[in-house]
Amino acid sequence: MVEPGHIVERLHSEFFAALEACRVQPEEKAVHRLRTTTRRLEALLNTVKRRRNGGSKLARKIDKALKALRPIRRAAGPVRDMDVQQALLEGLLKTAGAALPAAERDGLKEEGEKLQAKLKKSRKGAATELSAVIGGVELKDLERISPLQTDISQIKWTSLLKDAQAVERRSARRLREGDAASLHAYRKSSKSARYLAEMEEGSVPAEQFAKKMKGVLDAIGAWHDWMLLSQLAKKTVGKSSGLARAVKKERGGALRRAVGAVERLHRQS
Repeated sequence: MVEPGHIVERLHSEFFAALEACRVQPEEKAVHRLRTTTRRLEALLNTVKRRRNGGSKLARKIDKALKALRPIRRAAGPVRDMDVQQALLEGLLKTAGAALPAAERDGLKEEGEKLQAKLKKSRKGAATELSAVIGGVELKDLERISPLQTDISQIKWTSLLKDAQAVERRSARRLREGDAASLHAYRKSSKSARYLAEMEEGSVPAEQFAKKMKGVLDAIGAWHDWMLLSQLAKKTVGKSSGLARAVKKERGGALRRAVGAVERLHRQS
């Protein structure tokens, strides 16, 4: 038996803990928790809304809570993306540099340092923006989430897996597997499928589905991170630079793995 009220209560606590951590200093782990917890809350609240029909009083309360969450999740996104890109770049400089002659390795290192400085500066700006967004959100708007615990605690569902599978199916209808933009759209719209399945604790089928979705979404996410890094490398050190070429190669491999992951998921379905 799934009890959404208990899940909302737990996520509410995790969300505000991450929010307070990011209010002062948006460190990497806190930003990741804030973004993920916000997405989990949105996934569950949207599912409650669908099950309780769009025009109900509860649905209107949920809409107000979702409206308060949205700007925080959007502001946390660029910060999290740049944290991941910095880690990818650091790893690439180690692996690619080790295989090059000394002169080329020095050139790659210099380009890498330039790109790292750009990422660091951009991340600082995005973190400042996140703190400003958090500071600008009215506390009373965020507190709309708390009363929902009482409303939703009356709901008891047998399963969330069917909701998760329905989300993935809706996302897949618009998917063109070889199209990069379509892959990114599929990832964004089907993330809640993974989160919903993970909320159904103790269910082996839900756990298996969540694991499959995580693998696919991680593969698409890795490609998207390499794509963003590739775009930034071109702007920062030039598209003909050794670093830009190395990042482009990683991006191509990541895209092939992402397409393969999606194809395998739907062959197994």
